[in-house]
Amino acid sequence: MIGEQTDLHMFLFGSSRASLAALREPLRQIQNNRCFYCANELRSAPDVDHFVPWYVYQLDLGHNFVLAHPDCNSAKRDRLAAERHLSTWVGRNEEFGLALSDKFDRLAFPYNLHTTRQIARWAYESTANVNGLTWATKQELVPLTGKWRQLLG
Repeated sequence: MIGEQTDLHMFLFGSSRASLAALREPLRQIQNNRCFYCANELRSAPDVDHFVPWYVYQLDLGHNFVLAHPDCNSAKRDRLAAERHLSTWVGRNEEFGLALSDKFDRLAFPYNLHTTRQIARWAYESTANVNGLTWATKQELVPLTGKWRQLLG
């Protein structure tokens, strides 16, 4: 995914995790105060989760983030989300991508929706190539069916 200045810098020098607290309110608005994964109401302080896990690709780009219950985020850990979650993420970014970009601009937070989708495609393709499992729920890991290819183009 080298090609953008931020990617090249990260590749050469590594990247540290940024504070994500400023993203809570914009994501809460877009997600209607619901956990991205279980869709239940967010009552306490939600976690800002890397949809494509930090472990998989260490670049903080705004469209990659979702809000989740701490329990859901903890259960997902460093796994890719199942295709049903991917479908929701793709739909969310298609519907609210420009609104999110505007919010990221105001926060001076880096984003690039096209690059974020390319990273997701690479991550799902890598997982599919090794017949890896994806995270569906707190107790369920599932294989990819190939739907990810249609979702990510």
